[in-house]
Amino acid sequence: VEYQVTQTRRGAHVAVVAPGGVHEPALAARIAAALRGTGVRAAEVTVESVAAVARHPDTGKTRRFVTRPA
Repeated sequence: VEYQVTQTRRGAHVAVVAPGGVHEPALAARIAAALRGTGVRAAEVTVESVAAVARHPDTGKTRRFVTRPA
């Protein structure tokens, strides 16, 4: 239903809202494989099922992609 991808030092963390859940290891493996297909060879991907994704307090919008601070 909803997701948020946060860039990590070595890849990405994906928070997923999915009724009935999601098989986290399988989804992480699929995302890592897709990243390898774009040239990212050693991406570490984690997936977490969550009840909700955080929203901006003023706008109510969700940031789909959150970059890691430099």
